[in-house]
Amino acid sequence: EQKKNRQKKASGAESGTSKRKIGVDNAYQVLLGFLDTEKSSRENQIGKYYFRVSPKSGKRRIKKAIEEYYGVKVSSVNIMNYKSKKKKFRFIEGTRSAYKKAVVTLEEGESIK
Repeated sequence: EQKKNRQKKASGAESGTSKRKIGVDNAYQVLLGFLDTEKSSRENQIGKYYFRVSPKSGKRRIKKAIEEYYGVKVSSVNIMNYKSKKKKFRFIEGTRSAYKKAVVTLEEGESIK
């Protein structure tokens, strides 16, 4: 019986992590900003929204943060990692920081204002 309990805990069956709420404070840590580009403006009309998110956050955490912060139902989340780039301006060299971008698709009839 103890062996079965250990297996359940290892698989996460009893941990209850799926019902844990993120909260608004933690949503601010996950969602760093709203990306506003020509492509994102076009796709906002069909229910896709672009966000800059924390590099440590995963799809499930992003989904929970958006659902709790905006009060909408999320259909899917796609994420992209962008590496840092070296840039040069005249004689000054620098780097653009790496970041993570999320494309969030909402359920039909939902929108973020």
